[in-house]
Amino acid sequence: MDAVKEISPASQDYNLDLLENLPTKYMMYIGTCMKTMESDFRNCNAYVIEEILTKKPVSRECCMKVVKAGKKCYMEIRKVMFQFYQLKRFASQVSFRINEVWDRCSTEVESPSSSHY
Repeated sequence: MDAVKEISPASQDYNLDLLENLPTKYMMYIGTCMKTMESDFRNCNAYVIEEILTKKPVSRECCMKVVKAGKKCYMEIRKVMFQFYQLKRFASQVSFRINEVWDRCSTEVESPSSSHY
């Protein structure tokens, strides 16, 4: 996971270029989605990516934020995230896992008796 977190000047330029070339309306939608996941989006997002890549489950609290944002928001955020330089090499391998994480979180949040942390 450390290699995924490292950002070099070249990878940072790649990511900025990627974001600058996305349509403004789409970026506004993604921004709204991230705000819907609340202020702790960065930490939750990192944990979701970790679960996608390593199968280490995120907390119920993070799942609640994911579900609050909605499936469309969740999927679009993942679509953008796996275009970033550090994650693009995993993009072809993770689409199934992205859905699995959504399914697990939505099931966990809908089940009042679950208490996974």
